[in-house]
Amino acid sequence: MKRFFLFLLFPEAGFRKEVQAKKISKGKLIYALSINFVLPLLFLIFGLIINANQPLKERIQALQDTKVPEVVDDYGRYAPIPFIFVLDRVGMSARTPFVVRVLTFTSAYIIGDAVVHRTKQFTKVTRPKKEYGNSSFPSQHTNQAFLASMALHHEYIGSKGGGVVSAAGMVCAGGVGYLRYARDKHWSSDVLVGAAVGMMAVNVVYMFLYGLLTLLVQKSWTFIQSKFKR
Repeated sequence: MKRFFLFLLFPEAGFRKEVQAKKISKGKLIYALSINFVLPLLFLIFGLIINANQPLKERIQALQDTKVPEVVDDYGRYAPIPFIFVLDRVGMSARTPFVVRVLTFTSAYIIGDAVVHRTKQFTKVTRPKKEYGNSSFPSQHTNQAFLASMALHHEYIGSKGGGVVSAAGMVCAGGVGYLRYARDKHWSSDVLVGAAVGMMAVNVVYMFLYGLLTLLVQKSWTFIQSKFKR
């Protein structure tokens, strides 16, 4: 059973063997599975339920209040990104080589951004404060924050200290989502679905596009080397 869960989390054989060799703990495995699959699914389900119930949306919105400057969530959504690319330089074990990491993150970012943008155009949900416009559902800021945190999680959860890094990223993303809701930029449902989209975009790339991107990098590197040898 543990091997099956490891396969779900790490489809690529090389990194899966490395994780197995380090004997990933049962607790970390359960945490990783929860972050990868359970949490985004719950976010999506509850977000859609709340979004379909306007009185419930308004009751939840009435609970919010914040005095935190807007710059915090405007830039906080990008906070995990540098760590995706530098933690392997300070002793942690990243899941993918640097170039593949750039491509996987960029691919996930494009997918998440496209889904959110198209959904906003289609739904045209008015924001809690009407003067902010009708592009409320789902939250782009929250999508980007959870997308970056999810990429950080995928890259380092198999490394020593990866659980702490993953949790820190998720707390940061959760803070961004809360602030979008608390300052009336978004309904709570916008935040939940935005988080789900960001997390799922990363899952799709790591589960289905990772092999293709790795092959692309390998073929490109082989081609460049052959040109320089001539």
